[in-house]
Amino acid sequence: MLSEKNKELQEKILELKEKENAMILAHFYVDVDIQDIADAIGDSLYLAKVAKEKADNFDYIIEAAAYFMAETAVILNPKKEVYISGLETFCPMARMCPSNIIDEYKRKYPDVPVVLYVNTTAEAKTKADVMCTSSNAINICKKLNNNRILFGPDKNLGLWVKKETNIYIISVPKNGYCYVHNKFSVKDIEKAKSAHPNAIVLAHPECKPDVLEKADIVGSTKIMYDYCKTSLNKEFIIATEKGLADRLNRDFGPDKKFYPLLDSAICKAMKSNTLQNIYEILLKKPKRNRVIIDPEISKKAKIGIDKMFDLTG
Repeated sequence: MLSEKNKELQEKILELKEKENAMILAHFYVDVDIQDIADAIGDSLYLAKVAKEKADNFDYIIEAAAYFMAETAVILNPKKEVYISGLETFCPMARMCPSNIIDEYKRKYPDVPVVLYVNTTAEAKTKADVMCTSSNAINICKKLNNNRILFGPDKNLGLWVKKETNIYIISVPKNGYCYVHNKFSVKDIEKAKSAHPNAIVLAHPECKPDVLEKADIVGSTKIMYDYCKTSLNKEFIIATEKGLADRLNRDFGPDKKFYPLLDSAICKAMKSNTLQNIYEILLKKPKRNRVIIDPEISKKAKIGIDKMFDLTG
């Protein structure tokens, strides 16, 4: 239920947003109250696509997402100011894959292409041959036509790609993971299915392989959202960050019911984005919220992102 305070903030933000000609991009994992005032809502691939194609229509960008997504917006729009609406939005998984570790693997496997998940720092992205997201990782890896790939930092996503393609995946680092998706277990799914026997299980490919084996549908947040939108089923168990289930219940309930696999599946980074911060950015553009990348790093990082879009089509 929307509080009076948040309702007032939303109204002020919408008024200021139009006056400032600012674009707000929101991920499915941020609070629904923020999604409601965004110009675009989606997964990392979709938000990157919007930043690439529509930023010229706006004076600046506000990202309500993870820090690496705001960095991607900067990389794609080097002349545009980009702000992040949370101050604790750095993805822990991105910290697991610094550029020096990628260099070590590249020295060990000099002729093996490097595919990096977008959940990485801008500096790490400079080491990639091509970037990917959970939406397109399988297709990107297939299109490289190589029987071995250096893939990081999410080990589980890499194992999912390996299962679906038979490409030999070398994980960079050995055990990178998302702490939210790593929470889920087969027992959690069995318990949820016992409570909701008619529900379809949808899981994000950052989940562990044994969890994915129990899922009916595996895909990114956007893939899960689109499936639920068109499915004739009435009940769904959602194995990803709780924010997606909140959004699905908001958009398609009460005719359809969406159960988060775990209520504790919360990404602290994503939830640090707030309406108050967005309001303050629109009012004052605080320096602490500005996302800035060294131009040389940005230029090199853009190569892998551009190739991702080329291969995605």
